[in-house]
Amino acid sequence: EYLVFALGSETVYYGIKGAEKCCYDLKTTEDAFRIRRRIEDVFSQKRSGDAVRIVVVGGGATGVETIAEIATYTKHLARDYKIDYKNVQISLLEARDTILAAFAESQREAVTKRLHKLGVVIRTDTRVQEVMPECVLFEGGEKCDSDIILWGGGIKGPLVFSEIIGPAPSLSNGLELNNKGQIVVDKFLQAKGLRKVFAMGDNASFIEEKTGIPAPATAFIAEQQADAVAANIIRAASGQPLKEYGVSIPGYVISCGGKYAVAHIYGITFSGFFGWLVKKLIDFKYFLSIFSFRSALTL
Repeated sequence: EYLVFALGSETVYYGIKGAEKCCYDLKTTEDAFRIRRRIEDVFSQKRSGDAVRIVVVGGGATGVETIAEIATYTKHLARDYKIDYKNVQISLLEARDTILAAFAESQREAVTKRLHKLGVVIRTDTRVQEVMPECVLFEGGEKCDSDIILWGGGIKGPLVFSEIIGPAPSLSNGLELNNKGQIVVDKFLQAKGLRKVFAMGDNASFIEEKTGIPAPATAFIAEQQADAVAANIIRAASGQPLKEYGVSIPGYVISCGGKYAVAHIYGITFSGFFGWLVKKLIDFKYFLSIFSFRSALTL
């Protein structure tokens, strides 16, 4: 009697030539293992004086957290393979004028300082025109050579939404999608114009009426919306009026490699080990929701 769309998202490449074919994507655990194997292969094939060049496209949370972990990990690989770390070149590319555009300025500054300390080169206002197997070509003709290119440039709704066919054509005709292919939902997280059909997480487009700001595509928001959808289904099934959903974000924590994170909680920004500790506590709270206390402690 009720339908909930919770299909996550797909990577969007903005029509950039070669990006989908030549870049490594990071959305699953297997993707993470593929990236690690590729980085290890690159180091194993280099001699002591050779350059190792790694490029991450996209300066959002995914790109920043990924490049910070890579910078930390490659320090160990450089030592193991006897490569001078000065020859390891790690670059973060962002088309806008700043990384982490949706985050507080104090958090951006702390993250930028941390990335610089890790040896990451941050290039903002840098638009990618084409991606080739061993380099990235920018608008204007400049290029950046690379041994491995990772893509963290954004998301879109699942392609299946624009291709829905079958026994319920009225439903497919009724799904309203935004320009990113996400289902437009109302203040109850119902698909706009439809009753008993809900969408949540990355495949939904929810915009706060007061601020006009879309809900961030994060796991925290997806879990929050899951609770709201479940509550509204229970309310609808028992004949009660639906409850409006509102985004509630106490703050953000950005992992920045090793035991270091930058946290912005209730308007206060702090970084380093205590930021990392907050991140671990958040993870632990989540693990407790699905595992026993003893199992959660081991994760």
